[in-house]
Amino acid sequence: MARITYGVCIDLSIINKKEESLLQSIADWKQGFYDDVLSGKTAYYSNLVPELRK
Repeated sequence: MARITYGVCIDLSIINKKEESLLQSIADWKQGFYDDVLSGKTAYYSNLVPELRK
């Protein structure tokens, strides 16, 4: 499906695919970060709870 806005044709299917890809990339990064924290590879600290900072 294409939409014409201000004389520019925008292919929404391409935008949706890119959005899905970006969201998956973020989810993969987060999972890797959580795995690293749980394994001790990455130290965890909280920006919200200062007493948890190391």
